[in-house]
Amino acid sequence: MPVSSWNTFSAVAAQPPVTASSPPALPSFINLTTDREELALGQSATLTATTDADVETTASVISIVDVTSGATLKSCTTGTVCTLASVSFYTGPPRIYVATVNSLTSNQVTVARKPWTVALTADKTMFAAGETVLLTASANQDVGVTNGSYFIRIYDKTTGVTLKVCTSG
Repeated sequence: MPVSSWNTFSAVAAQPPVTASSPPALPSFINLTTDREELALGQSATLTATTDADVETTASVISIVDVTSGATLKSCTTGTVCTLASVSFYTGPPRIYVATVNSLTSNQVTVARKPWTVALTADKTMFAAGETVLLTASANQDVGVTNGSYFIRIYDKTTGVTLKVCTSG
């Protein structure tokens, strides 16, 4: 008679090896862009800083800085993008901006004011004494939104007499 043998098997559930989780990677770069490099009066620019790691998970801060004044204009503590909308200014030289995260500094972005131009026209170039001449001055930007910071002045260069000051248009 054949002898049966029973084999005994035991099963053990396999568990993944225990590994220490590594800390989140710190940002390795920061980049700054603008949607406008030149601002006409009443326009604004949007500055956007981008990095490759979520600053919330690394306890980092993305900052957008006005290098010209030294002021930090915006700080972001979450995500990989920090956006500053409505950057504008009426006067002065171009402004330089950078973004920072940890010890990294982005490329510089320059935003400048659009230069003013004014054209002066006359309705006639030949006229007799006592005749009226219509002079029209036209600016490439609206001086009316500057709260008096800018105006158009028509003056007689020979006498120095101001003929008209326009604070709008």
